[in-house]
Amino acid sequence: MSENILSLDIRAAVERKYAALDLEMDGTKARLLNPLRLPKEKRAKLETSQAATKEAGADQVAGEATR
Repeated sequence: MSENILSLDIRAAVERKYAALDLEMDGTKARLLNPLRLPKEKRAKLETSQAATKEAGADQVAGEATR
């Protein structure tokens, strides 16, 4: 029984650390998923998209757009 409790504690800790981030802007809701929780194929697409964005000269540093 203690193994089940430990397993649930670990799962809860992982969920807190890698949970999705829910946002709402101008009445539109979005959920940002942690890339580590995505399937391998979707992570690969994300990496490709990020590389293309970087090559295009876009800045992905948080907070830069508000300065």
